[in-house]
Amino acid sequence: MHLRENLLVLATATSFSSALAEELPPPFLLEWALSVGSWQIGVHASGDVCVSDPSDNVIEKFDNDGDLITQWGSQCQLPGFGCVDSDGAGPLEFGDGQFWIPRGVATDASGNTYVVDSTNHRIQKFDSNGSFLLKWGSPGSGDGQFQWPWDIAVDSETNVYVTDILNNQRVTKYDRDGNFLLRWELGGVECGISLGIATDAVNNVYVTNDCNNSVQKFDSRGGFLLAWGSQGSGDGQFEGPRGVALDASGNIYVADFRNHRIQKFDSDGEFLTKWGSRGSGAGQFESPPDVGVDAAGNVYVIDAGNDRIQKFGVPATDVATRVQNGMALSIAPNPPSTTATITYSVAPGARTARLVVYDLRGRVVARILRNGSVPSQGSVVWDGRNANGASVGAGVYIVRLETDRSTVARKVVLIP
Repeated sequence: MHLRENLLVLATATSFSSALAEELPPPFLLEWALSVGSWQIGVHASGDVCVSDPSDNVIEKFDNDGDLITQWGSQCQLPGFGCVDSDGAGPLEFGDGQFWIPRGVATDASGNTYVVDSTNHRIQKFDSNGSFLLKWGSPGSGDGQFQWPWDIAVDSETNVYVTDILNNQRVTKYDRDGNFLLRWELGGVECGISLGIATDAVNNVYVTNDCNNSVQKFDSRGGFLLAWGSQGSGDGQFEGPRGVALDASGNIYVADFRNHRIQKFDSDGEFLTKWGSRGSGAGQFESPPDVGVDAAGNVYVIDAGNDRIQKFGVPATDVATRVQNGMALSIAPNPPSTTATITYSVAPGARTARLVVYDLRGRVVARILRNGSVPSQGSVVWDGRNANGASVGAGVYIVRLETDRSTVARKVVLIP
């Protein structure tokens, strides 16, 4: 079990929820220019980035430093512009690898790329070099048909999910070969704009709703789990949420389009942090329509109004001591290989103290120091186990030093 500490500024109060204050946003790393009109992004496990360009009807693939690797595609707009006649006998048809306003882009563990060919009402699949593999879909509302599909996601079992907007207002699910599996309607949609879609490690599905300014969470069969969000500019509010992505810890990133920012939530929809404002500087955005996260936790944002991608890193490691109300608490090294050394000092005049680990629901998972008289300062080693010697498991935990006078807390993530 490895431990990694997240950078947080943690408020001190008597309630457990006070320990869950806002994270620091990730640091800006770099940017690179995109073609005018570039819109959505898919990030490979390797860190390569694929971007759809609906203006030029191409897909561009970059490495994680922004250098162009390859691009593919051309326009087919029926009844004739740019389309092909494969056998010379007519009629003109959509060619393989041709697009008419490509939108969503997703990748699988094998390095394949899936593209929503929106106005052609179909999905196309390509290998890591952009070579065509297969396609499925046609206009309509039947199984395997679409009415202007928008975004796409691939789960850990290589099943494919598509948001089918306009009249259909649903999510449709397929296997890796494009065979229809199931579909579910998107409830609470009034204006026909459910857009972004993403999946987590256990194949839950997240869908953004531009109309109702919310994020909906479903299981892999379309069972509704929860929703959050409302219209506005406060934490957890949206003005047109568009793209959505997840990191390896299950945190959710949402492109808050008309608020010109990115918001980050945990898997229960609890707000963690935000960054961005309207502008063209580093860390500013002009109508960001999509966001992606690589395996290392780097975040990529399509900054459409500024015709660029911005890349943000993992928040810098902080092993400095947290000092609050005369108390101090630190966890180091960061990240440790198997154990964490927790160093503390208590407030002057405190008679009793204890060091406790909680999960995010406020349940005790480990008591490192039990309530009693303790030295004014000291350190203990924690190996990620409870009092019975069992591992507490991967997840996010709060370490709190609690005395009869005050409390100080830090957040720790245990990674398998």
